[in-house]
Amino acid sequence: MEPIYINLLGKSKLQKKRYRVKFTLSLFYIMLWIFSGFTLYHIYQTNQFISSIYMKEINGISGEIIGQSPKFERIKFLYQQKSQWETTIADYQQQINRPRLWLSKMIALSELTPDNIRINKIRITTRPKNNEYINFSGVATINAGNTGNDQLNQYKQDLADNTEFMDQLKTISMVETRIEKSHDEPVMSFSMVVK
Repeated sequence: MEPIYINLLGKSKLQKKRYRVKFTLSLFYIMLWIFSGFTLYHIYQTNQFISSIYMKEINGISGEIIGQSPKFERIKFLYQQKSQWETTIADYQQQINRPRLWLSKMIALSELTPDNIRINKIRITTRPKNNEYINFSGVATINAGNTGNDQLNQYKQDLADNTEFMDQLKTISMVETRIEKSHDEPVMSFSMVVK
């Protein structure tokens, strides 16, 4: 019989290599898990730290807002009253400037009134602002060559064409005309309204 040689050391070397590879791979996986866990824990702690900083800032801002709340309410109240103040100021400015406006209208009226027309009465109504008007009456002398109506129509047209007189006014209307005698001369009395 022939002896059988068994190489026990060869298989054990192979097994040792396998164990080393398994151990190395296991150690690698374990280290990878430990590293991943540490990284996740570090990210979590960093996020918590950043969140706590943000929360401190938010709480600080909230505290400032609560502390400034009465001032904000006052600013809000004043802003709401701003339109009322602007309207009041506009009304005062208008009242200050209104005499100048009506003075310029009266000067334009006197310059546009011809010699043969005499104004007897002028009434200016300035309140309320949307219903301002001038009501004036007078007499026009009648000549043999032209009638009073022609003179009054020309006078009315001259007033309507004058931009200074018609500033902020829209229409001129003849309210009344009639023929009368004044010092034994025929005259045409009239009344006009300018709105």
